[in-house]
Amino acid sequence: MAALSADVGEAVLKVVMADGTFDDLRQQLVAQLKKDAALLEYAEDAVAESCALRSVGASTSKKEVFDSVRRELEEELLRRALQTTWDVLTPSEQPISAQIDQKVHEALCTVHQQREQARQERARRRGAAAPPDAAVGFKGR
Repeated sequence: MAALSADVGEAVLKVVMADGTFDDLRQQLVAQLKKDAALLEYAEDAVAESCALRSVGASTSKKEVFDSVRRELEEELLRRALQTTWDVLTPSEQPISAQIDQKVHEALCTVHQQREQARQERARRRGAAAPPDAAVGFKGR
């Protein structure tokens, strides 16, 4: 499949965001990340073994402790969360992967229909109808 132009990609993203699909998919993904046992176990172990927590002094505020733990663990936890995210998104048998494929296809169709309608309206205003394939850049044989 040919690469999409940037403006088509942006138009598809706008459609997916406007109809709520993006938020729905994001919520599903976050829910799956929260249920991932390996990610949860890593986070729990990392916090339990945190140098920042072991070196807490009596005068250390909660905010200082939290900031120290975050600085210590953030990079590796984000790396693992990113890997888990890709593991959820990339297999085609995953429901969320199929949903993304379907919604992007629907959005592409919507964008094409909107652009075709706009092209037809411009042609109508000019008083000359252009051939339908002209809107998508097809050339006849």
